[in-house]
Amino acid sequence: MLKLIHDVDLVAYLLAMGFKQAQPAKYHQGKVIFSFDDSKGEIKEAITKFFNKDAPVDALTHAEYITSLKSQIIIMKRNSRQGGGQDE
Repeated sequence: MLKLIHDVDLVAYLLAMGFKQAQPAKYHQGKVIFSFDDSKGEIKEAITKFFNKDAPVDALTHAEYITSLKSQIIIMKRNSRQGGGQDE
């Protein structure tokens, strides 16, 4: 099952935990959507741990992913405003 997520902190956590994106991020109706394949149900469990604050992750790695994701989002929004975005 495809899991669509737009929370940057959560996406950074999932990437830091080793989960891979199923598809490239897309800009849709003012939000950047990240997709992950959750056919095994592991992401659902990781998300529960994240929101219960029971998720061990290296703070520096998490922060680096957040910085990288925010840069991607800025570029996607800029491209969308210029007419070259992926807004569907």
